[in-house]
Amino acid sequence: MTSTAWGLRKNFRWLREYTYAGNARNFFSHGYDWAYESELQPIIKVATLLKKRLTTILTSFRHRISNWTAEGFNSRIQSLKSAARGLRIFKNDGSRILFFCGKLNLKPNLTSH
Repeated sequence: MTSTAWGLRKNFRWLREYTYAGNARNFFSHGYDWAYESELQPIIKVATLLKKRLTTILTSFRHRISNWTAEGFNSRIQSLKSAARGLRIFKNDGSRILFFCGKLNLKPNLTSH
């Protein structure tokens, strides 16, 4: 059962790689059938939720607008906050976020004057 759940999770990650909504719909349909046949209630619950919102999800294929990048940054920021384990100072949170997410170039400038 665990391997089925893991396989479904990994499979659905490929959905965002599709270029056309029709192809993505077909891919989702096969994944949904697999999820339903797994008989794993948590998986079926998530697949049903995604199916209810499929039209909205497929809109992102037409317009290529999504918040996946923002969600990725938010996840990273939450991870940084968690790593601080409550010993945070708000001012330092901003510095950590910029350091880890801002792609700062911290190499010294070694050009001679």
